Amino acid sequence: MQSGKIKNEAIHQYLEYTKDTEPPTIFHIWSLLASSSAALGRHCFYPFGGSSIYGNLYVLLIGPPASRKSRASGIAANLLRSDTSVRFAPDDTGGQRQGLISALSGESDIVSKFGDVFDDFEGSKPAGKSLQAPKSDKECLFIYASEWGSFIGQNNMDLTRFLNKVYDGEPYQYRLKKEEMWLRNPVCSMLGGTTTSEISLLLPPEAIGQGFTSRIILVYADGPRKKIRKPRLRVFPGQKIRKTLKKISTELEGDFKETEAADEMLEFIYHEVEPAISDSRLMYYKDRRYIHLLKVVMNLAALRGSLTIEVQDIEDADYLLSETEKRMPEALGEFGTAPLARAKQRILDYLKLFAKPVPLRVVQGMMERDGLKKMEAADAINDIINSDLVEIIPTSSGDSLIYKNDLSVLEDVLIGDD
Repeated sequence: MQSGKIKNEAIHQYLEYTKDTEPPTIFHIWSLLASSSAALGRHCFYPFGGSSIYGNLYVLLIGPPASRKSRASGIAANLLRSDTSVRFAPDDTGGQRQGLISALSGESDIVSKFGDVFDDFEGSKPAGKSLQAPKSDKECLFIYASEWGSFIGQNNMDLTRFLNKVYDGEPYQYRLKKEEMWLRNPVCSMLGGTTTSEISLLLPPEAIGQGFTSRIILVYADGPRKKIRKPRLRVFPGQKIRKTLKKISTELEGDFKETEAADEMLEFIYHEVEPAISDSRLMYYKDRRYIHLLKVVMNLAALRGSLTIEVQDIEDADYLLSETEKRMPEALGEFGTAPLARAKQRILDYLKLFAKPVPLRVVQGMMERDGLKKMEAADAINDIINSDLVEIIPTSSGDSLIYKNDLSVLEDVLIGDD
């Protein structure tokens, strides 16, 4: 197999480890990066103008139902749980920041339930090892939420503001009438999964201007990379990845430094490279893109077992971000738009589930059950037809709709050709 566009050996080992599983390759890659970012905690950092940038990432896997988001995130999260000192946030906060604040401060029990998501995978059960976290990571947590809605709640601006603070590693004071709590060194990493339809229900449009969405790597894929009746994990490359994550969690410590060539490349990217992002909903992400690049670069260097940033880390990070950014507008769906636009996204997500035409009356009925009036449902369907994303098929029982699945696939360019 050719190495393709990605040079990082640990990513290739992880793709080999997960080769006989169904999730899209891009879901696997970003699940690994989110997990390595949790392993970095605060004990590794990048000096930045008198302060520090930490390697923590907020990664959200987004796609239609059954696109194997939970499978991808669960495999990576399980490695962290069994082989590192990373502390997990509660699975379900009910959308309330108080539970997360208590967990960060160490004043509540941390319980993470993985259910039976791993039952199909050989050797994937947690080993129950007890590892000592670095002291600097006392107020660090990994937010793993395969069903992101259970964690974030709906339209919760208080929680998203709090997540902004802990993303940047800033101190946080929480005060009630009879209670005051200080988080002096909080840092959170996050790996979650949701759908394009759900994200518009979970987040208020204000989350764009607030800066929360600009801190998230939105990773979109349509569905499974391939169908595998009996998925399995490959043991030998898995052992290598376990050792790598354990080393990041317990052995690497201190500040990242660049080689001279890497420093010149970062200088060039900062001043000369303009991200190819045109969607207005991503304008704040575009402004923060260089910080995302640094964070991914740090993780790629750490996955090599090094605190020295090299040119290959920057090239890999820039390529991964660029390819992911191409589909970020699809990840957002109709988030930040009018209700009728969200209805159109709902139709598209529904049609993507089927490889055959869906009767028009079924789509109309679904829209009306969602609360749209007949005229609104008709307008949404007509707009979808005119968008050239779907095709109308005459049948003996009436017209049907089918989704045109002609969107680009990342797998070949990410990992090369066999």
